[in-house]
Amino acid sequence: MTSIAIIGAGISGLRAAQTLQSQANVTVFEKSRGVSGRMSTRYNDDYEFDHGAQYFTAKTQEFSTFLQPYIDDDIVAPWTPKGLPEDTRHKYVATPRMNSLCKAMAKGINVMTGTRVERAEYASGAWDLSDDSGLSLGQFDGLIVTAPAQQAQVILGEEIKPSLEGINHIANFTLMVGLSEMWSENWEALRPQNDIIGWAAVNSSKPGRNIDFTTLVVQSQNEWAETHKDADREWVQAQMISAFKSLTGIDISDAQIASLHRWLYANVETPLGRDIFSDEKRRLIVAGDGCLGGRIESAWQSGDAAGQKAALWLIS
Repeated sequence: MTSIAIIGAGISGLRAAQTLQSQANVTVFEKSRGVSGRMSTRYNDDYEFDHGAQYFTAKTQEFSTFLQPYIDDDIVAPWTPKGLPEDTRHKYVATPRMNSLCKAMAKGINVMTGTRVERAEYASGAWDLSDDSGLSLGQFDGLIVTAPAQQAQVILGEEIKPSLEGINHIANFTLMVGLSEMWSENWEALRPQNDIIGWAAVNSSKPGRNIDFTTLVVQSQNEWAETHKDADREWVQAQMISAFKSLTGIDISDAQIASLHRWLYANVETPLGRDIFSDEKRRLIVAGDGCLGGRIESAWQSGDAAGQKAALWLIS
């Protein structure tokens, strides 16, 4: 049976794997300790933070159809936070935490977590993958890379750069705040017009979360983060705390928990403009949110297209 390696266990890589797993020997390599990519959750004692993607929408019938079984199983639920204007499209979150959807998708798939693919080289009709110690991770008939374009270029080498160099990701900072008191404000999410803060949400207000532990997720404006992505983290955190106080009147400087995370590839400023990049001769596909844009649905669409494209290899 044809063997296919997939780099990245976010929603794009997992969707490609779902599409192919009954037809090929699929191995997904993920550098982090768990699946989910930007649909991730950070833990700190009894506090939990969805510190990447905050929610997702469904614009296409295909994605809506994909979500329906997970909605039926209470893995995905609509979220209508107080404080945001009503939208004709549902905002969805995974429950009981944002990484729950990708965990459900990963069931039955061979996922190698904690495994960084440092290099992928094509020779004699096969892809040879090696880790950051130079040890071989195996040979594969086909390869799908869903890592951000800058990381994909490092893995695949100079030859791929002209095909991906137009893709541009942009950074973001996420401030995770745990409060000892119950939430009593009249909003659950804000999208302010602020130079520093681009989003603030009461994470514990989402469906399925533990309301006994109030958690806030405050995210920066992407442009501000890109400008200051290499700045001292304590300075960044202080700036975000000050901006949040100016915005809401709430002082979180003495919060029980305050932690900062930097996403270097948080969103897509300039996408590829098509669902995947494909090199049929070498059986290589580059997919992910860099292809169609930073939305969760866009990443899923790219992964779905990658799986369908790779499936054609199996009958050719």
